[in-house]
Amino acid sequence: MTATSTSTEYSTTDASSTTDTSSPSPTGTAALFARLFGTRRRRQNPSSTPEILSAIWPNDTVGRTLLNSSDFVSLEGNKSQVLAWTRSGETGNVTILNQAQNITIVSSSTLRNLFVNRINGVLTPPGNLSTALRAVNATAARAILSVIRVPSNDGSNTSALNAQEGARGITLFIPNNRAFTAEINQTVQGLQGVNRTALAALIQNHYINGTTLYGPNLAATTDSVISAAGEPFQFSTNDTGTYVNVGNSSIAKIVRPDVLLNNGVAHVIDSVLTYTGGNPDAASSAYNSATSAATFSTTETAPLTNPYGSPTSSATTETTAQPTTTDSYSQTTTDSTTPTPTSTTDASTTEMFTTMSG
Repeated sequence: MTATSTSTEYSTTDASSTTDTSSPSPTGTAALFARLFGTRRRRQNPSSTPEILSAIWPNDTVGRTLLNSSDFVSLEGNKSQVLAWTRSGETGNVTILNQAQNITIVSSSTLRNLFVNRINGVLTPPGNLSTALRAVNATAARAILSVIRVPSNDGSNTSALNAQEGARGITLFIPNNRAFTAEINQTVQGLQGVNRTALAALIQNHYINGTTLYGPNLAATTDSVISAAGEPFQFSTNDTGTYVNVGNSSIAKIVRPDVLLNNGVAHVIDSVLTYTGGNPDAASSAYNSATSAATFSTTETAPLTNPYGSPTSSATTETTAQPTTTDSYSQTTTDSTTPTPTSTTDASTTEMFTTMSG
């Protein structure tokens, strides 16, 4: 069943002009959004209405929205929520990720100072971590996070899941079900019986408190990023994807970046980061620094910047490599290795991507 069509509107004024108060022409608006939002014209018809710039699968684009109500968003610095989108090919529809159904942009137009994208569904804001873990079928991780206790930001001990859902700005690295091998499960069970402090550190070495780092941010990170346990993360990117490790743990590949949360973002990884080291003083200092920096945050009005540029166009677009086994946030659990291309005029709600089964 096709969802009721709606439209997403973005408006702005030309900051380069301080004396002309007249409404910009459609041509002027197109040029303005080409600068601010990275619009492009359809390759097959260069004179047609511009489209929003989008990375091509397996990359995605992340942009800030105007949604900042505390009822739906708990990001650091009162930042607004983001959207992530991609297209299946040079002529494919732009698909909005992290939605319960496949939602695509079916047409675009300009009207005075508005750039209007008509979509074939209603966008739903991201939910909490529990919702996201169910959506990506990370059942093993959810079970562990529900029972292992860690220190929360207020100093009390609570389940890791509660601590993470209560954070204001968080970046998580969530192992998929396949990552929990018999050896890993044996290690976790052993720590539960003899060293709960080390077990808590193992969990805390899978997330960053007080800071939301989307996929492209990880590749561009040059500053030290400290885990909730107080240990430094290292990130690397090559032609095969983006990788993460902490301490002297094994390296994990990010197999699904940018699973959006109401209070941050989660990245699904293919192995457990088994490092159990911790530095509480470093963790506290990093959190306090992140909290202090967030008070000076400003609200972006365009796609977040990727210093490395986009594989398809200008550097005003934030892009990141995504796996070929992901969906648009569907709770379907069928693996798919190749997204199904869709025409730029196709308004169907056929699933393009499906969630990893483990």
